[in-house]
Amino acid sequence: MSRVLVPRGPTASSKIVSATDWCEYFGFLNNHVICGLVVTAGCGLNIDVSAGNARLIGLTLDNTASCCCAVCGGLAACMCNFIYTQINNDCMSIPCNWTFTTNTTGCAPCCAMRIAVATTNCATVTAVCADAPCNIENRTGVECATIYGNSREGNVVISTNTDLSCDNYKQYKNLTINNCIELTGDSPLIIKVSCTLTLSNACSKIHVEGKGAVGGVPSNVPQADGGAGGGTLKLMAHIISGVGIISANGDQGVDICCEASVNGCTDGGDDGQNDGVVDTGTGGGPGGDGQARGGGGGGAVGDGGVGGGGCPDAGCGYCPVVCYDILYNETTGGGGGSGNHEQQIDSTGSGAGGGGGLLFLMSSEPLPAITISADGGRGGSVTVSAIINAGGGGGGGGFVMTIGPDQSSATITACGGAGGITMCSITNNDGSAGSVGTTEVGLL
Repeated sequence: MSRVLVPRGPTASSKIVSATDWCEYFGFLNNHVICGLVVTAGCGLNIDVSAGNARLIGLTLDNTASCCCAVCGGLAACMCNFIYTQINNDCMSIPCNWTFTTNTTGCAPCCAMRIAVATTNCATVTAVCADAPCNIENRTGVECATIYGNSREGNVVISTNTDLSCDNYKQYKNLTINNCIELTGDSPLIIKVSCTLTLSNACSKIHVEGKGAVGGVPSNVPQADGGAGGGTLKLMAHIISGVGIISANGDQGVDICCEASVNGCTDGGDDGQNDGVVDTGTGGGPGGDGQARGGGGGGAVGDGGVGGGGCPDAGCGYCPVVCYDILYNETTGGGGGSGNHEQQIDSTGSGAGGGGGLLFLMSSEPLPAITISADGGRGGSVTVSAIINAGGGGGGGGFVMTIGPDQSSATITACGGAGGITMCSITNNDGSAGSVGTTEVGLL
């Protein structure tokens, strides 16, 4: 066993920091281009690099003027050439200067950071692609490491439906959700991706649906449970690609499609503030307050209750205070109130939809055509023979905040859930729809 102190040892050379030690000494700084260092096609098989500077293993690299990066013999013809900044070490492994270097493998040399890829034909550079900041080790400084994580999970592909349960704080380098695969976890689910999150197809999903406050569970009407509220999902990914789903929706209330020969009850949805109730005289009561409210449970007489509104603090626009509150808020959607059954008048009410949860999403690149939602759940429906049937109220919409440079291609919703429908009775009273929640958009 050995123990190493950086800088090393109590000798006269203790303050000499080797190249490998710099990585540990400045480990809190990610390698990144600060500004400039733009690569363009040069003459023949050469490239030009603009003035600029970068951080590489804790050291600052300055390129004070545009220069021709002429590789001996030029870039490799008819190939993809990977362009790097690289620190050179002396015979004692002490950093002494830096240069540009290239290869055709894409594997970064020691003490190097990729900045571009140049494509060539037999005589010229035909295209130059500026490297995405996530490739190799090129991210954007200390603040990005905090927002997008430290990549400790590495590159992960989710190929089977996965529930992370209580292991719900993940920091990936690259994360891929395969076709029609779901990734979820206990609320609050926090996922950071320092490079690229890939949603492989339209039904690839990351969600906390029904992970919030539980719905009401009536003691005597097992068919009339309220839906659970949506949980809290905080997703920060440097780049998001694909066409999948990111969701914090509430669950729907349970449908009643058989006779419920039971006594009346007044259970409600659980939440940190108020429990939902079922009022047998006036229809469904409200679900519990959360970041959004659950819908009302279907009452013995009358319509299902209306779902509550969105976040009570919403509507003030995007600002650092709101962003801070959302980042550190773990409030979930309220659970829907339960339904009940009143034997004396042969009336059955179904459970309400759960309220939409809280969803925070941030990306440094434009969002693709993905679906982002914190919708309330649909109220439960009733299709039994009775004198009066009452559908459950829809869950209230939740709260969605998205931050990024361009979100126009994404679909972002915090809709209230639909009311439950009723059939087969003399009097059919459908549930009411939940109120619309809140969506906030912040531009980087």
